[in-house]
Amino acid sequence: VYLPLVVRNDLPTTGTVSGRVTNAANSQGIPGAQVCVLPSQCATANSQGNYSIANVPAGSQTVRATATGYGAGQQNVTVIAGGTVTANFALVAAPTTGTVSGRVTRASNSQAIPGAQVCVLSSNQCANTNAQGNYSITDVAAGSQTVRATASGFTALQQTATVPAGGTVTLNFALSPTLAQGEIRIVLTWGATPLDLDSHLWLPASNPYHIYYGDKGNCTVFPRACLDV
Repeated sequence: VYLPLVVRNDLPTTGTVSGRVTNAANSQGIPGAQVCVLPSQCATANSQGNYSIANVPAGSQTVRATATGYGAGQQNVTVIAGGTVTANFALVAAPTTGTVSGRVTRASNSQAIPGAQVCVLSSNQCANTNAQGNYSITDVAAGSQTVRATASGFTALQQTATVPAGGTVTLNFALSPTLAQGEIRIVLTWGATPLDLDSHLWLPASNPYHIYYGDKGNCTVFPRACLDV
């Protein structure tokens, strides 16, 4: 007995991935979001945030959704031959602001300056330092910002830094006490490294003098220059 063997080659080998891309904060669709079955089968969400990608090979697939101003979303799905699998995405809006924080101290002895005012100049966002000289300014627009620190009896100081979106940049200020007419103060500041830093000041050859940690000089008589730390 012979039974005929029929081989069909018209069975589907692909399926469809479809779904909706929304804003996680309010569930509204995100028009123009791009959804891709990695590495390269993509579709763009319509005005309601809906998308559909046909002819996706059956089996396990990784689907990724991106949209301008949002963090990306990604998930794994199993595509059924001849069927449709749903992959919805709720994207979280990417942060556009960051935080500026740090400490304000006296340049002469590194002691905290309570009540100093620190301001982001572009937005006039300000904060006062606490008893330890610490301050923090939140919701600062990401990007390059100029920050200024002031305190009564001290010379103002400003710095420029890049504020990271969703992150924190540290800006410490060492303020110099207000100087009398004709006085000059040189302030050295540095970070965690090097562990220590020595300062040396050489006066002109006409009145030579070497001021350093071993000989701090004198600010009232010759050489009328001194190390105050």
